[in-house]
Formats: sequence, C-alpha cells, structure tokens
Amino acid sequence: MVTLTQSSVLILSVLVLLTLLGIPQPSGAAAINPIPVDCLVEASNADAKTLLGHSVLLVRSIVLTGEPVFDPNRETLGDRILKGLNRLHWQTRESVIKDQLLFDVGSTASPAVLAESARLLRSRPYLMDADIKVQNPCEREADIKVTTRDAWSLTPRLALNRSGGNSKTGFGVREKNLLGLGIQVEFKTVKNLDRQGQQFELSTKHLLNTRVQSSVYIENNDDGDVRAFAIGQPFYA
Repeated sequence: MVTLTQSSVLILSVLVLLTLLGIPQPSGAAAINPIPVDCLVEASNADAKTLLGHSVLLVRSIVLTGEPVFDPNRETLGDRILKGLNRLHWQTRESVIKDQLLFDVGSTASPAVLAESARLLRSRPYLMDADIKVQNPCEREADIKVTTRDAWSLTPRLALNRSGGNSKTGFGVREKNLLGLGIQVEFKTVKNLDRQGQQFELSTKHLLNTRVQSSVYIENNDDGDVRAFAIGQPFYA
C-alpha cells in the first residue's frame, strides 16, 4: 500500500489543476519566447519598434518594394515633369537592398535587428527613406516587408572663382547610384594658377554585395599624380 503524505497530496493537486487549466508544465526542453499581449496590434502598424516586445521570430519571407524618386501617381503639371525624370534615374536593385539586411529568410530577427537594418538603409546616400514592417506580428514565423524610396543621385558640378588675380575653374559630375548598384562615381577637372588636372573617385559601401566598404581615388595633375585605395568593414550592432 502506498501512503501519501500531506505534501504529496498538495503537489498532486497542483499538477492536476495546472493540467485542467491548460498551463504547460516545466520541462528540460528549451523554452520558446511567449507571444506578448501587444502582438494584437494591427499588422500594418507593426514596425520594428512595436514588434512583439522583445521576442525573436523566424523570418519566413521578405518582400522588397522599391519606390521611385518622384511619386508617379501625382497628376499636377510640375509633378508630371518630375515624374519624367524617373526615367533618367537608375532604380536601386533589389539585390543591393536585400544583401544589406541583417537578416535573411530562415534566420531569426529581433526588433533591434529590424531597426538596425532600417537605420543602415536610411544611411545610404542613394536612398531617401527605408521602412521595415512585419506583416503578421502575432505569428512566430514572420513575413517582413521592406520598403525603400530612392534619392536623386546624379549631380553636375561647376565651380568658377576669382580671387587676388587668381582664377579657379572646375566642372564635373557625380553619380551616387551607378547602374542601380549603390556605387558612387565622381569625375571632375580643376584648373587654377598653380595646377591643372583631373580627379576620379569610385566608392561603395558594400563591395561585391558584402558589408565591406572600399574606395579608389585617382588624380592626374600637370605637377604630379595621386593614387589612393581604401578598404574596411564597419561594426554593425
């Protein structure tokens, strides 16, 4: 005959109560992050700041949407002219945006990772804005939408200056998003009393779709040449 002590009866009663209430009992398996109450927020409002509090989700899919520099849906005369300028602009390629995200399909993502990815995209000179939202914040597998808006990237340059009998002239052009690859290229000529020459610079924040930054600088002058190369990788939180 098995004799139950008062403490044993109390423990059994608690376990039965937990079972009836549907509360899971502790086990040796790794705990899964619970879905907090604020997951009930509308999906359209679930950005990186409100996503599931501090939970980490598995990324199921990533949808990339790239918007042009000027809104093509505006109908005023001025907007129609600006809209035509979209044809002169290289739209940033989806592969360039995707390779800069700090998460990928099949990986995990926290609100901090999503916020840092958006901040990283907004820091690019060829993007005007970037927004990352979770479409289904109440599920453990997340569908993430990344929306970016391009910035105008082609800039002509002209310099005319005269001071103390010394004239300085120069002209050039800078493209911050060559072929939609996020590569910046600049060419300019400089002429003054002491020097005449040409300058060329090619730089990227993501060499070969990695997080490595690099730049090449070449300067050809009538009194000498300059060659410079730099490469490095910044720290990402």
